[in-house]
Amino acid sequence: MEPTERERRMHESMHRMKNIRLCDLITDMTSAEFRLLFAIVDHAAETRKISELAELVGMQPAAVSRLMNSLEEKGLIERRSRAGNRRVTDVYPTDLGREVNERNKQAVHDYWTEVFENIPTEDADRLIVIWDEIMDSMERVLERRTRNQEEICP
Repeated sequence: MEPTERERRMHESMHRMKNIRLCDLITDMTSAEFRLLFAIVDHAAETRKISELAELVGMQPAAVSRLMNSLEEKGLIERRSRAGNRRVTDVYPTDLGREVNERNKQAVHDYWTEVFENIPTEDADRLIVIWDEIMDSMERVLERRTRNQEEICP
């Protein structure tokens, strides 16, 4: 495959992938709410402040706070002031939140199982390794190029 054809096909493939919305498998939640609820449930043994959750899901604390309002209204999480320091609020999943999280995780798992059912395991595993290598390379190149651009135009 010629480099220009590879570039075109990669761009088209990434565009198609961006348009696949796994959140459509999840009922009554946005993908951001799903990610946040997953992080809250996954780290339920540890109390989590908003700033810690924001770092876990790669969002700004203000966005996480807004999402938590929605999750709390749905009865999926609860917030409690930390004993001894009322300025710190810890977040916990409710029983309903754990149940919804498990149901959503199962829906995503079932989706991926069906996607890969006709692809040999070795091919799927190799694809993941190659995709990780591509993503690592893309991140390195983009970081280097933006750093160089900042040095040119401070």
